[in-house]
Amino acid sequence: ARSQIAFESIDGTADLIPLEDNAIEMVFTCGVLIHIPPDNLKKACDEIYRVSSRYIVCIEYFSDKPEEIIYRGQTGLLWKRDFGKFYLDHYDVSLIDYGFFWKEATGLDNLTYFIFEKRG
Repeated sequence: ARSQIAFESIDGTADLIPLEDNAIEMVFTCGVLIHIPPDNLKKACDEIYRVSSRYIVCIEYFSDKPEEIIYRGQTGLLWKRDFGKFYLDHYDVSLIDYGFFWKEATGLDNLTYFIFEKRG
C-alpha cells in the first residue's frame, strides 16, 4: 500500500520566506536559484541561510563566471554561476560534498550539486 505523507503548504517568495529562523533542518533548491536575477540572489540566499538550522543543498546549473542564458527564447530568466563559491563567500558554511549529475547517466540536465552545513 502506498502511504500518504502529510505536509503543510506555505506561501512566500525566495526573498521573504514566512518561517522562523532555523525552522527547517535542511533547505533544498534544485533549479530555483538559476531563475533569481543576480541583483536579488543575495537576498534570496540570505533567507535560505536564515531558515536553515543545519543543511543547505543546492542543485543548479554551473558556470565559472556569472552568465545569462537565453531561456525559452527569453532574456532575463536564467543565470548560471558557481553557486558553491557564492555560498562559501557569503555564509558561514562548511562544504560537505559536491558533485555533478551527468545527463547521460542520470537523466538530469547536467546539474552541479553542493551540500553545506552551517557552522556555529
